[in-house]
Amino acid sequence: MRKFTRIERGTLWGAVWVSLAVAAGVVIGTGVQVASLWQGDFTGSVPLVNGHVPEFAEENPFVVAGGYESAFITVQDPPIGALVMLTVAAVIRCAAGVAVCAAAALLSHRLLQFRPFAKAVSSSLAASGVVLILAAVIPGMLEAMATTTVADSLGLLVPFADGDVEGIALTGPAVELPGLTVGVLLILVATAFQLAERTRQAVPAPA
Repeated sequence: MRKFTRIERGTLWGAVWVSLAVAAGVVIGTGVQVASLWQGDFTGSVPLVNGHVPEFAEENPFVVAGGYESAFITVQDPPIGALVMLTVAAVIRCAAGVAVCAAAALLSHRLLQFRPFAKAVSSSLAASGVVLILAAVIPGMLEAMATTTVADSLGLLVPFADGDVEGIALTGPAVELPGLTVGVLLILVATAFQLAERTRQAVPAPA
């Protein structure tokens, strides 16, 4: 007879509720982030070109060269387009977190029912993998575009590194390789679950 021990059952139920709590936390955190983005000043890190030697090192005779690679800036009334792009980036990341938590909760619940290879589980794993891949690619692209938009509106954009003018550099999209890798892995796991279920259904029941 199939039966979980009390510890195993408690662990699985704990995984269900922790996953749901984390998903709720992700949604609330994203809501706070988006609200603060639209209600306050824009503060972000920007890459610099031709940054000056840091002030604390200017008078040091042992420092022969130096410069800033990035800086934080706070901007009043940033362009609406930049805010929209940052909001979409935050929402996509939120969707990825919620999708992974939902898949974990569903898998834990199906394990309690001794049905880990149910179609709903493999579908949720595949969906969360796709959303993770999108979250690894799209938000970085939107954030780079938003930074460029803000810099251009301030007249601080320096497209090329040549010259002596200090300013904000053009930024390329940052791909989050860990998220991309996990997304691909989840899709592979979902495919393995589907194959396992088909194999189980193909095996004739004992007489």
